[in-house]
Formats: sequence, structure tokens, C-alpha cells
Amino acid sequence: MKNVYYAPLVRWEIVEEIILLADPDDRQEVQKLVIGSIDHIVMETVLLHLDKEDHEEFLKKSHEAYHDHSLLDWIKSKAHGVEEAIQRAIRDTKSSIRSILE
Repeated sequence: MKNVYYAPLVRWEIVEEIILLADPDDRQEVQKLVIGSIDHIVMETVLLHLDKEDHEEFLKKSHEAYHDHSLLDWIKSKAHGVEEAIQRAIRDTKSSIRSILE
């Protein structure tokens, strides 16, 4: 769960709290959905902030090294303010998921 390039931007204890809100029988599925949702919103946010000419390189790099934290450094070098945008998108996604489960 924490072995993704954007891991330093996620408060994983909050993700774990959200997963624990689910019925114990559903937690594994909820975990997959939460992580998938975060992956999706991070990808969307990065692509929105990168110039179009950097999209192909980003997709290639993320495919080859999705777990390499240096990818985040590359993204930050290409897109000003992307770190804050990713954090905000993750926070909003977690809040939305939490409100559904509560």
C-alpha cells in the first residue's frame, strides 16, 4: 500500500482509519477500492499539471517504476505546484470515501 512513488504525500494512517470503518468482511475489498481511487486521482492530477508533451514520458516512467520515489521528484521538476495539488486531491478523495462509509 505504501510502496508507490507518491507515498510521501499520503497520510497512510488516515487511509487505514477509513478502511477500518468498513464491515470486517468487506475490508479487503474496501482497501482495494480506496487504494485504486487514490491511484486514479493521483494519475489524473499529475496529467492535468504536466504539459502534454510530458505525458508520454510520465506514463512510461510510471509504468516502469511506479514504486520509485524519484518519479515524484521528476514530476515536481516538470509541474510547478503539483505536490500540493496531489495532496489536496488525495485529501478530498479520502474525505469523500469516509463520508460514504460513515
